[in-house]
Formats: sequence, C-alpha cells, structure tokens
Amino acid sequence: MPLPPEFEKDLWAAADLMRSNTGLEPSEYTQPVLSLLFLRFAELRFQRATEALKKAGVEKPEAIDYKSRRVPYLPQSARYEWLLTVPDGGKVVKGEKKSLGALLDDAMRAIERANPDLKGALPETFGKLDDRVLRDFLKRFATIPD
Repeated sequence: MPLPPEFEKDLWAAADLMRSNTGLEPSEYTQPVLSLLFLRFAELRFQRATEALKKAGVEKPEAIDYKSRRVPYLPQSARYEWLLTVPDGGKVVKGEKKSLGALLDDAMRAIERANPDLKGALPETFGKLDDRVLRDFLKRFATIPD
C-alpha cells in the first residue's frame, strides 16, 4: 500500500531537517524518526484501546488490560500528546528541569519498564538532538491519521 502523499512529504521534510540541523549521518536518521513514529502509532492504539476498555466498563484500565489487547501500555509521561505539551526550554519534572530530548529518553525507558517485552528495543539517544528538531518532528507526526 503506498504512503499518502502528505505523509511521504513529511518524511522527506524530516530527513531535510535532520540533514540541516543535526550532526547525524543519513544512515542515522532512521532511529529517531522510526522511534517517534512508533510512539505516535503506539499512542493511537493506546487511545483506541482506552476507549474500548471504558465502553466495556473498565473504569481505570491497567497495563494488563492493554497487554491483553496486544497494545503497549503508555505511562502518562510517555504519551505523545503529553510530550507535545512540553514548552520551549523544557519542563520541570519531579523538581528537575528537563529538555524535550531528555523527556523523550525518559519516555522510552518508561515504556520499556511498563512493557518488558520491549526491553532494549527503544533508543535513548534523543538527548543528543536539538529540542527544536524534536518538537518539529512531534508536531509533524501528530497529524498522522490512524
């Protein structure tokens, strides 16, 4: 199935952004881009599962409820929508000011803790990237339809 033209355009724009704003080699673009795409699609599945669980009468879904639906559990600080709210300059979390890159690294660790089958599969290298680049990626990929 071919990619929608606007999605393909966003991927090329992401590559251009990486080329001009990071010290990464083209072969290194895939890790952050695919990781953010994973996070976006994981959140879309998480949201659908949350709605279905609530319709089924589950008031406060837990990780096991998502796992039974083959959906990764996303702690609040690892949710795409939450990461989109991080202001320029970072966010104070538990008394510590963290950059968007550091928060994305924390999010990947939180997902791995909540979903042991993903242990070691997610990168923790966002802290090396400029927050402006990461914010642009988050905004671009937020428009991906499910």
